[in-house]
Amino acid sequence: MRICLEYNNKIIITDNDVSFFSAGEFKFNIPQGNYYSDGCFELIVNTESKHINSDIILICLIANAIDELDIRVPKNLTLNYLPYSRQDRVCNAGESFSLKVIIGILKNCRFKKIVCLDNHNHDVVESMDNSIENYLVTPSYKIF
Repeated sequence: MRICLEYNNKIIITDNDVSFFSAGEFKFNIPQGNYYSDGCFELIVNTESKHINSDIILICLIANAIDELDIRVPKNLTLNYLPYSRQDRVCNAGESFSLKVIIGILKNCRFKKIVCLDNHNHDVVESMDNSIENYLVTPSYKIF
């Protein structure tokens, strides 16, 4: 299982529940349920290199779908790998700072906490934004 959305340790969606529109866009639905503000959504993503780009989009769509439930339930994200973390600086004019872009995208998803098991470069991620406490962490290393 590559992607799993849980609510209070109960599986709600897996990658098997995701289908596609005719043009290739993701299609899924978070089932109606009894979601309470004292609960928590956990999105767990075990990405593979061939799925990195589509997994980023799916993370954003699932985060938005949770927000659209309009129930103010916190959501957390666990990643086995932080995509684009190897592009952790600009070496030549005209290159993108891909890690900064990905962190910006994840911040816009408004996760309460992001746990990353391998973020490639702790120092760079830590220096990007120290204003968000407990935002991007590894199990034994606080990033933000």
